[in-house]
Amino acid sequence: TTSGTARLRRHDTALSPSGHKGGDETRRSRYASSALVAGGSASVAVLLFLFYAPSEGQSKINAGYAEQGKFQQPAPPTQNDAPQLDEPPGPTFVPDPVETISQSPEPISRTKGVLFIAHGCMHRATDWWPKSGSCPSCIGLPEELNITKTALEHGYHVIAISSTAAKKNVGHRCWNSKQDYAPVKEALLSELQRLSSITGRTLPIFAFGVSSGGYFVGKLAKAASELNILAIAPQISLSSSMNVPHFYTYMSRDEHLAAAVNDHVQRLQNAGVIAAKHSLEPKKITREYFDERIETLSLKDSEIIVQNLKAGGHIDNYGSLTEDPRKMDWRVSLAGLESITGILVADKSPVSECLNVAWARHEISRDYAPEMLGFFDKQIELRANRVI
Repeated sequence: TTSGTARLRRHDTALSPSGHKGGDETRRSRYASSALVAGGSASVAVLLFLFYAPSEGQSKINAGYAEQGKFQQPAPPTQNDAPQLDEPPGPTFVPDPVETISQSPEPISRTKGVLFIAHGCMHRATDWWPKSGSCPSCIGLPEELNITKTALEHGYHVIAISSTAAKKNVGHRCWNSKQDYAPVKEALLSELQRLSSITGRTLPIFAFGVSSGGYFVGKLAKAASELNILAIAPQISLSSSMNVPHFYTYMSRDEHLAAAVNDHVQRLQNAGVIAAKHSLEPKKITREYFDERIETLSLKDSEIIVQNLKAGGHIDNYGSLTEDPRKMDWRVSLAGLESITGILVADKSPVSECLNVAWARHEISRDYAPEMLGFFDKQIELRANRVI
């Protein structure tokens, strides 16, 4: 197993030193429409999934686009598979016994900690990196990609793990504490040991979990004393842990979860545990919106998408979505634009994910990722000063 670099790549798309997309504006690569393996049966996770599942009408729309977007799933790579020679080193993909994808900052000597990422329902570890020679089944969704890139730039080794059900491609692809606790703990202990042998240091570990993953990292932090998780960051989820610092992010339209998070943060603080919370608000969909959030799209692409959504009545004159994207037929307005938008199937589509972010009810978001990492930095500092 070897460490990768902090460079996240897309075929035909480059990032200049200033962070802007390089090359002709019309050049872009398409996200690989990888079939996501996932699953799970944790009760809280299933309730979250059922509450946010697409409506019957939306499911029919998705089904039509699924037929257009199907592709041959690449054969699972082995640890002996070498990356393509024309690509820089990328993430390390280990399919067995637990599906893990990991990458270290460059150089690895600047690694300050380990960030374990737990995906949400209907997702998988392959969401967090772009398709490449070292991860042919990766699909690189925009919010996930940005969080990975930000963490690497911030000096964190990133390791994403697929739930047991995700790997088996069953159910709703959520986390199950009984099934996943032992294999995840062992995978993380092994990774910590490997990194220690390389860096000569015992690195602190942190955990970020989305929806079902957020609930899981709370259970993991409470039960896995051997990991000594220094802090967790549940997003659009509620943790049951009372023993580690928490950095919460939740979406403002989910009022029930917001109330539960506020209550838990208060209880943590009353118990002397450090806790912070941030609300993710609805966003205006400007002409630049999709260009700013999806690396493979240009400003012209973004303008075309926005114009069609406005013409379909999905965005009002003020740039706000008129309804929850999971409940409206916005895909009809983008029919025929797949060369720009890529696949439009829910949970695989960059455009779909960004619309859900703008609505701000239940979706992963990159917003507050720098603040989350700063929160983790603070816990490292406090530990070094023996405050925690």
